[in-house]
Amino acid sequence: MAIRITDSNGSAVTTGVTAAWTLYGPSSATAISTGSTLSHLGDGYWGATFPGSSTTASGTYRAYAATVVYGSTTLVDQSVLFTVGLPSPAYKSLRECVVAFYDELHDGLPGTVTSPGGTSTLTDSKRANSNLTADEYVDSEILVLAPEAVTDTNPVVVTSWTPGTGAFNIAPSITATVAAQAYLLCNLRGQGYPFRDVKAKILAAWRDVQPMQHMVDEYSATTDGTFELTVPSQWRDITGVAIRSNSSNQWEDIAPAYFGFDQERRVVRFTYQPSSGLAVRLEGKADCTEPAFLNSTVQLPFGWLRDRVLGELLAASPNKGNQQRAAVHLQRAQQRFPRM
Repeated sequence: MAIRITDSNGSAVTTGVTAAWTLYGPSSATAISTGSTLSHLGDGYWGATFPGSSTTASGTYRAYAATVVYGSTTLVDQSVLFTVGLPSPAYKSLRECVVAFYDELHDGLPGTVTSPGGTSTLTDSKRANSNLTADEYVDSEILVLAPEAVTDTNPVVVTSWTPGTGAFNIAPSITATVAAQAYLLCNLRGQGYPFRDVKAKILAAWRDVQPMQHMVDEYSATTDGTFELTVPSQWRDITGVAIRSNSSNQWEDIAPAYFGFDQERRVVRFTYQPSSGLAVRLEGKADCTEPAFLNSTVQLPFGWLRDRVLGELLAASPNKGNQQRAAVHLQRAQQRFPRM
């Protein structure tokens, strides 16, 4: 899991952040993993890892940091929700979306590394073709679909290519490639669609929709004897609240007339004063996590997303045929959207 941290100027913070994270499992207020520290993943994203044995059950997990420190500043507590298990078949990973879109744009060639390389080389002997010239793929991008390190620059640019062996020289350097590693050769010769533009269109569509998921979650905090309870920022709506004094008791649902949700402040407000120390279970809708990485799930209907992204990319082409294709995609996206 990861969060993005920026300074007061909006610039990505890449050093000097510390925090200890606690992991809570599906519908549980009991910590199942503690003490995971943050490490910088790139572009201001800070992530923590938890042992696989802690995430064996399907469902929604919450990672919580009570204190996040940047330099001399203590930031507000952070809580991140993520889902473990099979997503809806209507959704694809960011990796699947990118590969599919490049295929339809006729600007992507998938491949597999056939032998281990160095930090600045990638070899695919199946790509070898002595009938082609050495500049065939120069300035193209190579997107490593399963990078050895998430901190690697991805994609990289082809600086030279050897037709007889299928060996690419790439820049900048990355963690050494390994056999059977999948990659996508895209933005061919630097004259196609840069990966940054394709990803930007996907994220723009995601942000326009701001997809949510239904949640039932036992909150890690307890009531404090006041009329209010602050909840994590991902919550967009609270439709149900239940309380109990300890885990051996049954949950008691609070009638809707006795609580409300202040969405702007992310606060549950009670019309009476609950006792302090009560466990709380929330039900409602929460923001899905933005798909920042290739293995992230893009929680949007794939058919609509494909038409919108392809339509916008093709519309910018000076080619009349591409513009006609764009019109078809955009019209279909418009027709699909009301059914989302």
